[in-house]
Amino acid sequence: MTDQVFEVFCRVAPGDPMSHIGTLNAPHIDLARVYAWKIYDEEDWSEMWVIPRASIASAHPAHDDAARVEGS
Repeated sequence: MTDQVFEVFCRVAPGDPMSHIGTLNAPHIDLARVYAWKIYDEEDWSEMWVIPRASIASAHPAHDDAARVEGS
């Protein structure tokens, strides 16, 4: 199984905006969650989200075709 790229987003306090803090590689979402907490533990995060990069779609009309190709 090959690793996927995951994007990591966090917020320090409830109500704060989410911030993109980095990326990581993992074979599946369960390990990505563990890796994210271990790699990005420099703050006392109130929330942390791990999202497969392949699941992120562009909302910009000029990137519509590129988004379909990358997500395929």
